Order: sequence, then structure tokens, then C-alpha cells
Amino acid sequence: MQARSSARWLALGAAILVAGARVALATPVAGLAPPTIDINGKALDPSALHCEPRGGVVACEGSNLQGDGYALDGWAFLLNPDPSVTGTFNLTNLAATTQTFILTVTLPVAPVGPSLVATGSIGAGTLTDLNANGATLTDDGTAIYSALIDGSSVRTLMDPPQSFTAPANPFGSPSSVTIPGESFGPELLAQAVSSSISIRVQYTLTAGDQVAFPISFAVQPIPEPGTLALVAGGVATLAGARRRRASALPSST
Repeated sequence: MQARSSARWLALGAAILVAGARVALATPVAGLAPPTIDINGKALDPSALHCEPRGGVVACEGSNLQGDGYALDGWAFLLNPDPSVTGTFNLTNLAATTQTFILTVTLPVAPVGPSLVATGSIGAGTLTDLNANGATLTDDGTAIYSALIDGSSVRTLMDPPQSFTAPANPFGSPSSVTIPGESFGPELLAQAVSSSISIRVQYTLTAGDQVAFPISFAVQPIPEPGTLALVAGGVATLAGARRRRASALPSST
């Protein structure tokens, strides 16, 4: 019973800390550049991405966007100035040969810091063989997922070597295989954000095949030492009051 109570107090303290950290950037900051999504270094047309403000965040949703040798068959991203990036995308290799794709989602933000707590993930993906001759996804010598702050990688997932195959279906129908997801955090980063956070997904995909991934990256400022002391003191006061109330109760024996 005592262990459960201690866990609840710890959870309460953590919740207060997170809430205090989030207040600082809960309101979007005017004057920031719009978020961008680019593939192989070429920014996609903002009007084609169907981005719109939605309850303090920017939502980008759509399907059937064709580019140079690929098709985005579906995408849905929420870009929050808090700041965080979450979403999914579904990309098909339209070329006749294996290609490397680099998809980057960048969110300009107001400065955050001086230290951060970061979390990120690349969820369980799906590799689909659309042309009934098998499909393969591999790394291209770098991590498949990278979380970036101000354009520099701070954390990677699915580091090399990575290789996944959807076998050819003898009946000519599409086949698929699940790509296991990975995640990190909460992790302390002893640095600030000056201007942006990004997610980069980079892989090599066989011709005529498709892959879908959910991805996320979020950072939160760590409260200043004075705020931490106030929170710690508040939690200690609440815990002491609870102990005093418990000791004042009649014994059950």
C-alpha cells in the first residue's frame, strides 16, 4: 500500500513538472515560418499538402500527391508549436528501379531551452509488395529515423543494418510485412532549440513497392531550478499533510 502511495506521489510530481514545462510554449508564436515537408531535398508545394490551422496546431492531410519517381498515397501530420511533430505517411516508389527516399518534416519554433526533455518514435511500419515480385526496404548506410534540432541530428532509431522483405505472392496479389517500431525517451538533452525541430526518414525501397510509417518527435523545456524547487516543495507539503491525516485516523485494531 505504501509503495502504491509513493508511486502516486511521484506520478503527481512528474505531472506537475510536465504541465509547468508545457505552459511556456502552449500558444503559437506569430511570425514563424510555416512547416515544411520535403522529399529528397525538394520541398513539397504547401498548397498541395493541405495544411491548415486546427486548435492551435497545424494539420496537414491528403493523398495522391505525385512527385519525381514517387507517390505520397497518404499523409497526416500534426505540427504543434509546443513543439512536437506527429503523423503518418504512405509512399510508393513509382520508378522502374530501386530508389533511396529521404522524407523530412520540419517545424519552425520559437527558442526552447536551455535544456530539454525529448521523446521520439518510428512506429510499426508496413512494407507492401504491389507488383507481386517481392519488396525490400533497407537502410542506405544511415539510420532510417533521425530526430533533428536546428538541422542537426540528436537521436536516431533503426540504425544500420536494417533489411525487411515482403515475399512475392504466387497468386499475383499484393503482400505485406510489418516493420517493428522503435522509440526513445523521455531523455534529457543538455541543449536548447534555436529555430526548428525535424524528423528525417531515410531508406531504400524496391521498384513499384510501398511503405508506410508513423513517426513522432517532441521536446519540452526543463523548468528552471527555482521552479523545480517550488514543485518539489509543493509535493513534499502535500505528502506531509496526507501523512498527518493518516496518523490522525483511529486505529483499525
